[in-house]
Formats: sequence, C-alpha cells, structure tokens
Amino acid sequence: MFFKSLSVFQHLKIRQGEARQYAHLGLLYGTKKDWQQSEKMYLKSLEILQSIGNQATNPQRGVAEQYDNLGNLYALRGDWQRAETMFLKSIAIFQEIADDESMAKQYVSLGNLYYVQRDWQRTEAMYLKSIEIDKFLENTEGLVEKYQNLSALYAEQDRWEQAEKIFLTQMKLTLSDEDPKSQLNQATLLGTFYIKHQKIQRAETLLRQGL
Repeated sequence: MFFKSLSVFQHLKIRQGEARQYAHLGLLYGTKKDWQQSEKMYLKSLEILQSIGNQATNPQRGVAEQYDNLGNLYALRGDWQRAETMFLKSIAIFQEIADDESMAKQYVSLGNLYYVQRDWQRTEAMYLKSIEIDKFLENTEGLVEKYQNLSALYAEQDRWEQAEKIFLTQMKLTLSDEDPKSQLNQATLLGTFYIKHQKIQRAETLLRQGL
C-alpha cells in the first residue's frame, strides 16, 4: 500500500507526500527490525524535506520528526551517540519554531536514552526540563506521564523520599474526586507504589498504617 502511494506521489511530483510515504515505510521496516531499510527510508524522507524547504507545509516540523524517527531507530539499535545527536537536532528545531509540546516529548526521549545508559544525572535533567515545559503549558496529561518517569528514576536510585513525593504529586493529578481511589489515605497509596517496585516489606507496613 505504501509503495503504491509512494508511486502516485512520485508521478504527481508531490514531494512532501513522497517524503511522508518514505517515513511510513521507515516505520514499517522498523517494526520488522529491518534496521538498514528503516534507516534508508527515514533518510530519504529527510533528504526530500530538506531539499524542498519552504515549498512544503511546516517543513521544519517534518525535518524534526524525521530526526526523531532516526533517533528512536538508533536507540533501538543501541547506537547511543547517533541517537543523542538526532534527538538534539530535533529539539533544536522544535525550539526554533516554538513547538513547546513537541520539545517536551523530545526531552523525555532524550531522558529515556540516558536512562538505559544508567546516566542518572542527565536523565533527571531531561525529565525536569520536560516537566517544566508541561507546567507552563498546563498539560496535566503530560505531567502525569512525566512524573511517573521521574518517580521511577528516583526509585531505581533508591531515592525513596523523592520518589514518594513525586508519586503523590502524580496521583493528585490523576485522581478525580469521583474516583474511589481518591478516598484512599496517603499511606495506602504509597503502599501500592512500593508493591509496584517490589518493596513488599515497606508496602506491607504502609498498608497496615492505612487501615
């Protein structure tokens, strides 16, 4: 299907549509773990978008998205340095076009990249940058996700006091007044948090306190 669409766009000389189909093919090959073909498709898409410039609709956004695709691809391959380079290029473009929401997502991608390398300091810095942006945007859904990432990071480092604080902040944003869980006390909520992180003794103590 993508190849048929690609052929049509090429025949009609609709370059932006052609670039979009190459990106779709890159994703398709990526799901098959055919990294070489996936990279080739993303690079074709990137090359087209860079060549047509202002002839395209939101050309910079398209370029940034292909950098993001390549960053994710390289991360899956374990090529950390190239992944970092792509994510940073994507962030720079989103910053230039003032797309704060996309920039926040890219900081998370970069944070996740540092996380798998166990570079806790840079992971925390990226997550905090993302949270700062979502606070400015008043993006509650985004904040819930990013607080979850941050609490998991602190738990991984045994920084339990900070992990608890962020988890409770996350839960306040998550639970509505109508949600039955909103009636649970703090000790019980923290008990569920420690169960998730397989700290059973600590969880049991807190759950007993919550009775």
